[in-house]
Amino acid sequence: MLFATHTTHRIRVGFDLYWLRETPAGKLEGCFGRRLPCDSERVADVHRDPDGRIDIRVSGGTANPPAALAAENSAAAEKIGAVLNDAVAARLTSLLAAGAPTPEEIHIGVHIPFEGRRSPNRNRIPAPRHDASGAIYFGDPAVVQGVTLAPGPVARLQSGDPIPWALRYSTTNVIRAGDVPNSQIQSVLDRHRVTIPLPEWRGDIAVTWLLTLDPSAGEAWTNLPPPSTNAFSRQMRNTMFAIQYALRTFVPYHFFLDFKSLSSRGRAWPMLVYSAMRPVLARAAHRYGYDVLDRGPLYSALRWASRPLRARLQWVHQRLTANGRRDLGSLYPIAGRGRIIRLMAEVPRRYGMLLAGENRVLNIVRLTAEFAYAMTASLRRGEDIIYSQLQARRLYKQLKMRLDRLYTDDRFAHLAPLIAIAATWGLAHAQGRRPRLELQLRVEELETGSKYAWSREISYANPRGRSALTRA
Repeated sequence: MLFATHTTHRIRVGFDLYWLRETPAGKLEGCFGRRLPCDSERVADVHRDPDGRIDIRVSGGTANPPAALAAENSAAAEKIGAVLNDAVAARLTSLLAAGAPTPEEIHIGVHIPFEGRRSPNRNRIPAPRHDASGAIYFGDPAVVQGVTLAPGPVARLQSGDPIPWALRYSTTNVIRAGDVPNSQIQSVLDRHRVTIPLPEWRGDIAVTWLLTLDPSAGEAWTNLPPPSTNAFSRQMRNTMFAIQYALRTFVPYHFFLDFKSLSSRGRAWPMLVYSAMRPVLARAAHRYGYDVLDRGPLYSALRWASRPLRARLQWVHQRLTANGRRDLGSLYPIAGRGRIIRLMAEVPRRYGMLLAGENRVLNIVRLTAEFAYAMTASLRRGEDIIYSQLQARRLYKQLKMRLDRLYTDDRFAHLAPLIAIAATWGLAHAQGRRPRLELQLRVEELETGSKYAWSREISYANPRGRSALTRA
């Protein structure tokens, strides 16, 4: 959506403080933290010109830190002022990207993370950060949000009200003008069956992807059937399909952002084939990914990947031409893609690493689901769950570690929030819910400062057997 009207709006901005702390009265019911009054306020002027540029200026308001927060923790109160203006700009940019009318007033959540009374970090406040939508977290937003998934009730305040954050994944990368930027952006849009008329960019661009999931989807983690039942296996199969699709979308995208990744076919071929393969929607219980020792399903999936692989090889040749490296074209024969597929059928080391790493990620999600079921059952029996946060942190740490080891020396730990989103959406969808999952694309021309934004609702469902995603 290119903003083409010349308008200026003044917006009042307030802040909602959420103090996530364990209380003796709440720990048995999984309710942690409370809402604090906030006396800080800002004013934002949003100017949009005919060329599509968005100018957001934040000023005014109370300069002092919130008194209620200062009474709870003076260190947190002192740090909060440093990021308020940036958070306002990020939140407004997110709202405008979603195509919503310019509001007269907005509120931004400030989340101070949970640390139990027994935690050695209970009095240590990390530096504040704001995510792409503007919410402020004292600590890593991915960890704060990921921990709340197991079990779901810990995402509630002492009053019983849910903590109003959404599950988010965001990433920003710079793409050079001569490196076929539209083709790289389109690789993600195509996977989500989204069509956007992209303009021609002037110079280098900063590309931001933001996936936002309705927080109500998190309740699916508290409604799991017993792990030994067919219902649990069915829900896990749909959940694992969503995770595999998310991985096959963003792992190749991040891997190929660096043009140097195309200089080694030994590393690029496995990733190209991996991105072309369909996810598994297995019928057998507890078989959610590709088993490198079970060649039958693997051979079938590789044969299916031939046509998508052709399109990916054509994209490779576009990049090679744009970067003046046609001499590397012989490494990626479009007509000889059958040879590439036959080689992957022998499961070379790097290709096997991708499949095995993906299976480890899926296994951690399954363990998280089993843990969430056990914790929810304990809550309903009125048992003490004081160790739940520690266990949830360990599971999330394992997920980040496995993503870091997914492929050779590449680092994909930043995809952990994406896995949490895909798993939560898939689980909620398998339980008959229809949570809203939104994909935002924001592009800024670094030379001119022009900003463009689009937003679409997407789906990770698999309505037609093992076919690709439906158009959002």
